[in-house]
Amino acid sequence: MTEQGPRDAADRAPPIPLNRMARPDSLRTRGQFGATLRSGRRERRTLITLVGQPTDLARTRVGYAVGKRVGGAVVRNRVRRRLRELMRHHLHLLEAGAGHPGPTWDIVVTAQPAVAAASFADLGAEVASALRALALHRARHRGAQRPRTGRAASDGGARR
Repeated sequence: MTEQGPRDAADRAPPIPLNRMARPDSLRTRGQFGATLRSGRRERRTLITLVGQPTDLARTRVGYAVGKRVGGAVVRNRVRRRLRELMRHHLHLLEAGAGHPGPTWDIVVTAQPAVAAASFADLGAEVASALRALALHRARHRGAQRPRTGRAASDGGARR
């Protein structure tokens, strides 16, 4: 029997599965949620509301808001797990084209009270529909800028 030397901390830590979203890919703070909710594109469905905002970050971040109106703690956690799994499967719908990743997004998924009784298939259809609508909106408005209004438009923003 041979004696093994000490292992690195990396050897002891279990690897993150390739198909699992890591913690940095999540919206974590109130400020991150607030910024996305204030200025993001909103897609309402019967079971969920999805708010997305394109970002310049390296990866898409997703946050989940499951309020007490959905149910008790056990129900809310089950809903959150289901939403996480569906988002993991459907985030590819935000890509710009075949093999070309689109912009990264900050996304807030808010569960409506009816989500607790919904089937996984119904919830998956709504998530896919909302993500497609976000991607379609982004594709339609890519490169289009809002017309400038007010003083900045009339005199180029110069002060007198």
